[in-house]
Amino acid sequence: MEFGNPIIGEEELIRSAIKSRDYEAGVSGWRIAQDGTAEFNNLVVRGEVHIVNGDDSIDFVNSPHPLIEFNTSDPNELDNAELGFTAIGAESIWFKGPNFGAGADYLMFDATNSVSSQRTLLQFWGDLDMVSGDGSPSLRLQNSDGRILINAGSTNDIVITGRTSISSQAFGSVVITPVADTPTSATVTGLSVSGTSFYGYATANTSALGVVREVSVSNVTSSGLMVWIYSIGSTTNRTVNWQVMGI
Repeated sequence: MEFGNPIIGEEELIRSAIKSRDYEAGVSGWRIAQDGTAEFNNLVVRGEVHIVNGDDSIDFVNSPHPLIEFNTSDPNELDNAELGFTAIGAESIWFKGPNFGAGADYLMFDATNSVSSQRTLLQFWGDLDMVSGDGSPSLRLQNSDGRILINAGSTNDIVITGRTSISSQAFGSVVITPVADTPTSATVTGLSVSGTSFYGYATANTSALGVVREVSVSNVTSSGLMVWIYSIGSTTNRTVNWQVMGI
């Protein structure tokens, strides 16, 4: 006995769509349309999911570990993409690139909120905040004006174990052979200090306080400065430490 109002003819959906009794778009129930679109309330997939659009695809793979693959003919198409996800239990979520097989191109988020990557460059288009569990200390890399904001809190130290390099500062030393009882100068050149206004400082590296009476600077620019020393009755070489700051 055939149905008087069939919805399927052999393997084809005759009606424009089938749906549950409680279906309400964006609210409840489910619907499968003749054109292939569908809406479900919750969906559990035990295998893989592949979302394909022409040559591009996003693949959700469950083995050997949860993995999200982006496959595109133009990598720049993903520059402004956003993806939200949640890692549940002890598993990790991996984002892999074209060199993943060589172990050199991936970004991994694990369930302990740790992130590891084999990329030599990670790019962020917005601000990047690093905050501890209680909200302090924090480090912000601020994209809008290029500033780095550090809030170490009242009981925490900012520790830098390596060298620092700041384009708005330069420092060094120069050896001057003074002419006795006469202001004598040496010119420092070849600097490239960033800024629009420049300030210079100098101090003599000596214990002969009664002999070296004055040290000063002049002609401070982004590319150099002039260092002066005034020595009483002595022509002994003196080392003068100098610094240029730009603002």
